[in-house]
Amino acid sequence: MCSKDPSSPNSQLAAAALKGEPQACYRLACLCLEGALPPYGLDLALPLLERAAARGHAGAKKKLLELAATLRRIGVSQAESSSSLRELMHRAGEDGAAGQRLSSLRPGGDVRSVRRLELTANCYRSAAENGDATAQFALAHCFRLGMGVAPDAEACVYWFRQSAEQGLADGQCNTGWCYGTGYGVPLSYANAMHWYSLAEAQGHDLARRNHQAVRHIFARDLASSAISLAEERLAIAADHTIEVNRRKCCIYISKQYANYLDDDGTTSYRFHLCDCHTIRDMAARGRKYRYIATARDDGLFAVTPLRDRQRDTEAAREIPMRLCQHCRQLLQAQDMYEEPFSLRSFYAKHQPQLPDWEELEQYLVEPG
Repeated sequence: MCSKDPSSPNSQLAAAALKGEPQACYRLACLCLEGALPPYGLDLALPLLERAAARGHAGAKKKLLELAATLRRIGVSQAESSSSLRELMHRAGEDGAAGQRLSSLRPGGDVRSVRRLELTANCYRSAAENGDATAQFALAHCFRLGMGVAPDAEACVYWFRQSAEQGLADGQCNTGWCYGTGYGVPLSYANAMHWYSLAEAQGHDLARRNHQAVRHIFARDLASSAISLAEERLAIAADHTIEVNRRKCCIYISKQYANYLDDDGTTSYRFHLCDCHTIRDMAARGRKYRYIATARDDGLFAVTPLRDRQRDTEAAREIPMRLCQHCRQLLQAQDMYEEPFSLRSFYAKHQPQLPDWEELEQYLVEPG
């Protein structure tokens, strides 16, 4: 049990946990699980572990995985009361606002008895529907892990995003993870980077690492294949070049009528690197998203020929294309065009370089 002396180790630990420090949350959760801080037990340990894991604490994530199977089978027997909350606040030497934060971390701080995970989820839901961002974040985890409710990816994303829109860094990080992995929503690198950047700006370490991972993964995919513009962000740089998610690339129409393909495998269609008048005209007519984007640098483009106006398609093929002449004029005006023109040389000279990251993996780090 914590000493009432605010200078005692446990009091200092509780004070740090109230501030959201991951290691303090993890250590305090372990004490609760060990029965060292009666009457606090699983109901306080679980949200503390979730908070620490969401901030990248490996030990907390491992502990949550160990508890996952058990949590589906057990209930919580500790009797809870608002007076015990006030006692812990006093021991931590914190003010009322800090106590409010601790209360929001716990499943139903004003509920006297929580015996089943279903009741815990209902407490989270009640607070979440009343606008409590931390409860919204916790309820999202309930839907994700199937704790007290049926697993529901769409509901999980909805509540993560609700907390994210209120500025909760953990919610912003996990919303970014959903978009970056396509969990419950269409895969969108642009949305993933948006939410990660917001959490990163608040000092969220896991969001920083995942933001960097998404940037690398998107750059790799863009350089090796074509990406639909339906979920990604197309923009025009100051030098008139086309960028998608801040990476320079060319765009072209992949579905083309077969009679526009020459016998030698070339085509009268062109690829575009700039917002030339052709692209501006297509955008004005609402047809910009017929295009797909790629930063592939070998001059070959994946094309699906259309046989006729009924749009029966032939097998996809890779064909060379030439740069649009209007784009060439814009590049010449910016002193960015060289003969003979090569996409490989163009990207080597003008593509912003990503910072090195030796620990980059092929997947995003899963948040707790």
